[in-house]
Amino acid sequence: MEKARLRVSAFKDGLLVEYSGHDVNELANTLVEYLGHYGSLVGDAPLYLAGQFPDDQLRQVKGRLREHGFSVKLVSLGSTEIRPQRRKVETRIQKVLFELVPGPIRGGNSFQSKQGVLLWGDLHEGAELVALSAIVMGKARGRVVVPPSGFVALQESEGASVQVGETLYLDVTSNKWLIITDSESGALQVISDEKQVGRRISEWLDNAL
Repeated sequence: MEKARLRVSAFKDGLLVEYSGHDVNELANTLVEYLGHYGSLVGDAPLYLAGQFPDDQLRQVKGRLREHGFSVKLVSLGSTEIRPQRRKVETRIQKVLFELVPGPIRGGNSFQSKQGVLLWGDLHEGAELVALSAIVMGKARGRVVVPPSGFVALQESEGASVQVGETLYLDVTSNKWLIITDSESGALQVISDEKQVGRRISEWLDNAL
């Protein structure tokens, strides 16, 4: 099963929230989890919910947020409405060199690099990996952060969070390879075998350089 339960993207006038499920309680609980980790970064920016949400469901989500002390502005965007304007960010990089890092990276630890990282092992829950780009040759349960020009490749994932530039994916779960970039088309791709992964990464690097 592959999923990224919640995608949050930063825009000039707020944050766009894209939810892939249909359970309003799950949406509310996931937003509580998100704001619990990133509330200080959100500040007073409004949250725009993509898709149609009836008023009673919107009130239910707002009520759940208030119960946990979050007083953010929540706006439901219909499918035909214009989305907020995306921030302009630099997505071009000059060069990516990868360093091999033996895993695992255990919970409570943060590994940061100014180049790409090939993690040979697992990224445990509560662990963090920050790099220009990241390839995890193991199971990712922690947090991976790369800049807008980077990509993340996960051999396997369970409840991971992935941040590419100003777009955040929560609860990333797959028993297959995933490649995540900041591309508007195909930003999250499921890939079935390692040969395809190698080709896709090579293609992406050729296009980025």
